[in-house]
Amino acid sequence: IFDIRVHGLEPVDALADAGRGALLFGSHLGSFDALRVLARRRPEQMVKVVLDRGHNPILTGIFESLDPVLAASVIDGGQPGAAIALEIRHALEEGALVALLVDRALPHETTVAVPFMGQPACLPLTPWALAAALQAPVLLCFGLYRGGNRYDLHFEPFLGPEDAAARPPRGERAQWLHDRVARYAARLEHHARGAPRNWFNFYDFWNDDAQDTAQAPPDRGAAGVRAGAAVPRG
Repeated sequence: IFDIRVHGLEPVDALADAGRGALLFGSHLGSFDALRVLARRRPEQMVKVVLDRGHNPILTGIFESLDPVLAASVIDGGQPGAAIALEIRHALEEGALVALLVDRALPHETTVAVPFMGQPACLPLTPWALAAALQAPVLLCFGLYRGGNRYDLHFEPFLGPEDAAARPPRGERAQWLHDRVARYAARLEHHARGAPRNWFNFYDFWNDDAQDTAQAPPDRGAAGVRAGAAVPRG
C-alpha cells in the first residue's frame, strides 16, 4: 500500500554480493522502520537493528507485529556495552547489515562539536569509534516521508571497505573521528533541509553550555561501545 522509492542500492548490493557485513547508520529523521523494505527486497540479506527492548516496549511490539523475522534479529541495546559490541561483531562476520541511530548522544557520552545548521552541535563519537575498532564499512540510510503513501529511502556509501580497513594511526585517531562526524552532520543537514518536517528533534542540539568532550577514547576495540549509542528512542 506504500509507494516507496529506493535510491542508492548499488553499494548495498555490492556488499551483499561479496558477503560483507556493514554498519548502517540512521538518524531521528524520517522512518527507521523503512529498513523493512530492504529486508523484504533481498531476503538473504540479514538486517539487524540495535534496539533497547526494555526502553522501547511499544516500538519493539510494532516490530514484532509488523515483521516477526526482523524483530527476531534485534540486538538488545539494553545489554552491557561489551556484549552489544560482541553481537555486532558476530553479525558483521556473518555478512549482516547492522543498523544504529547515531545522531543523539547520551548524557556524559563523549561527543564532538561539529557544524550543523549554522551552529556547532555536539554529536556522539561512540558509533564512529566502533566502526574504526571493527574496521567495518559504513552506509548512511534516510527514510523520508513525502506525504500520502510516499516514501523515499536513500542509501549512501560513507566509509568503504578499503577505508574501513585502513585504521588511522593512534596519533591521528581523534582527528579521523572528528572528520567522520563532521561529514555525517553535513549529510544529515542536507536531508533535514530537504525534508524538515521529518526531523524528530525534541531537544536542544545547540546548547550553548555544551562542551566538546572529544578525546580519542582508549583503544579497547569493539568492547568500547555502550548500550545507548544504538538505541532508537521511539
